[in-house]
Amino acid sequence: MKIKHAAALLAIVAVSACKSAAERAQEAAEERAKVIAGAKDVCANFGHVPGTPAFSTCVERTFFEVVQAEQQEMNRAVAIANANRSVMCNRIGSTTICN
Repeated sequence: MKIKHAAALLAIVAVSACKSAAERAQEAAEERAKVIAGAKDVCANFGHVPGTPAFSTCVERTFFEVVQAEQQEMNRAVAIANANRSVMCNRIGSTTICN
């Protein structure tokens, strides 16, 4: 399951490289808004009252933790892709696609 997820994340990275900066910025803004909305829901479910300092702190921390977890997952996806590429290159002995 994790390998499939890692492959999906890597595919997203590959496709995003073909998009314009404006498209990537729009997608990033949409993703950020989703994460913030989710963080607000989580904090409200913990009993924090919207508009209070505790709520704001909770949202910030939750947002940071989600972003950090996503970055770690992306790093794992890249590491898996690099390892798979290395194995493939070792098997076929190609220097054209492996350098």
